[in-house]
Amino acid sequence: MQPRLIVLTNGYGSTIRNLIDKGMNIKMIASKSTRTLWIAEQHKIPFLISNDIDTIFQTANGIGIDYIILAGWTSLVPVPPNYRNRILNIHPALLPKYGGKGMYGINVHKAVIEAGEKISGCTVHVVDEIYDHGKIIAQKTIPVPESEPDSGLIVKALMLQDRVKEAERELYPQAILDYYQIG
Repeated sequence: MQPRLIVLTNGYGSTIRNLIDKGMNIKMIASKSTRTLWIAEQHKIPFLISNDIDTIFQTANGIGIDYIILAGWTSLVPVPPNYRNRILNIHPALLPKYGGKGMYGINVHKAVIEAGEKISGCTVHVVDEIYDHGKIIAQKTIPVPESEPDSGLIVKALMLQDRVKEAERELYPQAILDYYQIG
């Protein structure tokens, strides 16, 4: 049996498309913007546009979901008691390193490269009241790509970002299913 999910996003939908492609049971997409509305319409998934997390939680309570899945949601989520251990996020680095406020997207990959790391990856974790802090559910490591010595930081970070996104596509759906099975 598939867990029933609400996906919160402020991104462009690559994670949502991946979850749909992997057969995940998405009951609703909630976003701060209309960027992913076309995905919801294409797959006949209800769509909620809201900046108010309380409205999103009230809606979730009304449709009977198992988990809230963050997919490019960059705001801190205050976790109500009935959603403790029921909100998951994927972070584009190996937590506990390179997490926290402002550490998303290319910022993370630039920090990894500037620190001289040889290994990076992604982490699925339970969301709590601190950015990128909750219990780690799963991680996938990847080597930081070698690049030409004269490549700029942005070029190196974009190469790393592509590799991490590929790892995320494998890790996130499986980690959600595994967590649901033991939950």
